[in-house]
Amino acid sequence: MFTKQSDTQKATTLANYVVAYKIARSNRTLSDGEFVKDCMVTVSNIICPEKSKEFQSLSLSRRTIINRVGVIAEQLSSHVEKNCNNFEYFSLTMDESTDVNDTAQLLIFIRGIDSAFNITED
Repeated sequence: MFTKQSDTQKATTLANYVVAYKIARSNRTLSDGEFVKDCMVTVSNIICPEKSKEFQSLSLSRRTIINRVGVIAEQLSSHVEKNCNNFEYFSLTMDESTDVNDTAQLLIFIRGIDSAFNITED
């Protein structure tokens, strides 16, 4: 019984991160998580009522989404930093543009080569 609970908690946490990633990636407002949860609960009540409780246990509040996006950003940043520390040479390209909501977006492309001549692009 404890194993099933642990598996359910892991699946719930993974689902939280997946929804947060999708919301951030699509430039949606961070409060959209609550709308997504409401839709998921409604659909689960129709398709698989036995799993409805698991969908209701998802925490997709604005605060949770903000925290999850922050964790994802930290992991991406540390990954890029780790790769950059191994580069012998690198090139850096930046592009700033505005989206349809007139919000500035900065894209940073890094291409590097390490001492073993492995090329990495981030």
